[in-house]
Amino acid sequence: MPEPPPNERNFHIELLSLTQSFDYMLLLPLEVKYIWPSRWSHIKVLYIIMRYLPFFSILCIVLADIPGRRPDTCWKLVVGYSYGLMIGILTAEAILTLRVWAIYLHDRKLGFTFLFVYSSFSISVLGFVGTLLPGVKFATLPLPNAPTCFIVASSRKLSVFWFLLAGYDAFQCLLLGRRAIIAFKYGGKTRLSNFIYKDGIMYYMYTMLMSVLGMILILTLPPEYTRLTVGPTHVIHTALTSRVVLHTRRLASSQVIMFVSSSGGIQTEV
Repeated sequence: MPEPPPNERNFHIELLSLTQSFDYMLLLPLEVKYIWPSRWSHIKVLYIIMRYLPFFSILCIVLADIPGRRPDTCWKLVVGYSYGLMIGILTAEAILTLRVWAIYLHDRKLGFTFLFVYSSFSISVLGFVGTLLPGVKFATLPLPNAPTCFIVASSRKLSVFWFLLAGYDAFQCLLLGRRAIIAFKYGGKTRLSNFIYKDGIMYYMYTMLMSVLGMILILTLPPEYTRLTVGPTHVIHTALTSRVVLHTRRLASSQVIMFVSSSGGIQTEV
């Protein structure tokens, strides 16, 4: 199965770069206002890593499409791209996880549960994908206008990454939904609480659906099209998580949010 023609691959790179740049510029004013001047914290560090890693991934794709690349150089760029993508998505998941934990008022038992589940998930993903990357093979074709970094072998088992990611997002979505039912039962109906619970659940569902889509595309499309489907998923995942952080801070700066403890008590935070 031949790779996408050069013009199709170039269109993919241009579209991916344009989407990432447009989203970055769109959210930059909020980022400058609510992230840059804020004190350094684990959320701020995670946000910066998540927000800027897609540019590294796009750079790897651009470099891979430069004519004359040798197969060993292609493989190194794919490894950099793959780990950049995984670390970026895992960082986004860490932010979403901390957000759910905060909604549960940093419950200690749930915290240990999250720590165990997230650590197991991250180690499994990084280790599993690491074992599959050596199986990705490239070849140089002696043809005019031949595609650069032509893939001759890869594994569809990479879909396991998206399967695990979808499962983890579903786990968080269920926890958020449970808390939303309790919060609205006790009258938590401010704009911020609506965003945290109702809109928040939609964001988690979107990220879960993107993971499912990534899994389906890897299983159904030829391996040569993998990077044409994985890249947009990474960019959209980052964009959604960025909005969760920025819009929550924007609303929290002017409103009071009500959380409901597991005992039924009410706690308010700015």
